Amino acid sequence: MVAKNSNDETKDATGALEDKKPFVSASEFSVPIIDLVGVHVDALSRGGIVEKIKDAAEKWGIFQVINHGDPLSVLEEIKDGVVRFHEEDPEVKKSYFSRDYTKTFNYF
Repeated sequence: MVAKNSNDETKDATGALEDKKPFVSASEFSVPIIDLVGVHVDALSRGGIVEKIKDAAEKWGIFQVINHGDPLSVLEEIKDGVVRFHEEDPEVKKSYFSRDYTKTFNYF
């Protein structure tokens, strides 16, 4: 027995989808890259960059920033800190949980 759902996907008798093609192909997926070169040149350049950030945040929810001027060593320290935090015992992480936005660090 074969059935179609509202998305025109065909299911076999076990309920498994026969057509397992992704909705968006990997070749169509590309995280937006925001280049900060020129951000301090003039208001027009800055406005264009701000608009690109806004667009990427609204449409993608994620973006990569390049030419930000932060040294690689600082980025590595940040990454290492994030890894250490997530490897912590859940009880330790709970101590950081707060909905108080006046705190300098919140874990949701």
